[in-house]
Amino acid sequence: MRRVFLGLIKMGLVGIYCLAILLTYIVTEVKAATLSPPSPVSPLNGNSKTKDVNCKVPISWSNVTGNTGYALNVDALGDMVMSQNQTLYSATLTNGSHNWKACTKNASGCGTYSAIQTFTVLAPATLSPPVLTSPTGGTTVTVSTLPGTVTLQWQAVSGATGYELNVDGNQVLITSGSQTTYNATLNAGSHQWYARTKNCADAYGSWTSTTTFTVQQSTLSAPSLSSPSNGSVVTVSTLPGSVSLQWSTISGGNGKYNLEVDTNPVNNVSGTSYTASLNSGSHQWRACTQNTSGVCGPWSGYSTFTVQQSTLSAPSLSSPSNGSVVTVSTLPGSVPLQWSTVSGGNGKYNLEVDTNPINNVSGTSYTASLNSGSHQWRACTQNTSGVCGSWSGYSTFTVQQSTLSAP
Repeated sequence: MRRVFLGLIKMGLVGIYCLAILLTYIVTEVKAATLSPPSPVSPLNGNSKTKDVNCKVPISWSNVTGNTGYALNVDALGDMVMSQNQTLYSATLTNGSHNWKACTKNASGCGTYSAIQTFTVLAPATLSPPVLTSPTGGTTVTVSTLPGTVTLQWQAVSGATGYELNVDGNQVLITSGSQTTYNATLNAGSHQWYARTKNCADAYGSWTSTTTFTVQQSTLSAPSLSSPSNGSVVTVSTLPGSVSLQWSTISGGNGKYNLEVDTNPVNNVSGTSYTASLNSGSHQWRACTQNTSGVCGPWSGYSTFTVQQSTLSAPSLSSPSNGSVVTVSTLPGSVPLQWSTVSGGNGKYNLEVDTNPINNVSGTSYTASLNSGSHQWRACTQNTSGVCGSWSGYSTFTVQQSTLSAP
């Protein structure tokens, strides 16, 4: 070899050029020969390899000093170029038998391949069920309206591609592994749910245990009492009288309200008014709103009012007629005063005879004892509270004694 070198040098420029080519060839051959194939690490010949949570099969080999990369060949489908010092590749493979080999690359290319490793790929393991975080078992969820929105929550499971929920027997499919909430629309009452995890091969794992919870509607605010206004006086024509109790509408409930009138409960009143039958005097009332479950919320404050009967019209004075002369046999004489009936009262009247009060006369007549001369009288009607209404006009008459027989 020394003689070859010396000979080429003696040939001048042509020899030096030939020498450079020879040296390049020698260096290239030396470099390629020094890089042995990598040692297979996993999977090895005859192994069974289960896909990971991403449905990948990790293939790994030892690192060879001086490499510029590797070529990986799986199932003889052609070389896949790996970067320098890369010793792991996650392959997408079907279930069943596969093989692989690898070679080490340097500046001149790839060296010899490692021994072929034949292995079996198995389906990925199913994933553990998620941890259900809300609602937890035995809790009560309060919603503002019914049906209400209840958020079901769980912890994410690594590698999950989705979840399946069962809510009161209804299937709910979650198609994203990153989704960990679901808004269920539920009515009041007891509910249950459980879940399981889907892996990359669309296989589901085991179910969680069943979680049971209760949904209830929040109570609603009290209505505003509008009529009768607090401190007012309500006048009725007869007693007991009809008094209309009125209040504002509260939305979100079942349209019913509970009342308390003078401590007497009046429940399940539809609408926003109720007619109470009340006697004269002071009264108080309050109201609350039922939600869709029929549960009443907080009471309003009390509203107090007074009921009184309206005064009645005056009776018509019928006898003695105005301007008439009444003859009596003796003096003072008995003169019957008569008037018409006025309904709606307590059946009593007040009279005024020559400015003298005569009160609480039952019926429609009164006998007055009067001397001869001019007299006047009037009358008013008592209502059921004993309050007299307006007076009639005065009726005037004259009393005289009848003449006596001759002696």
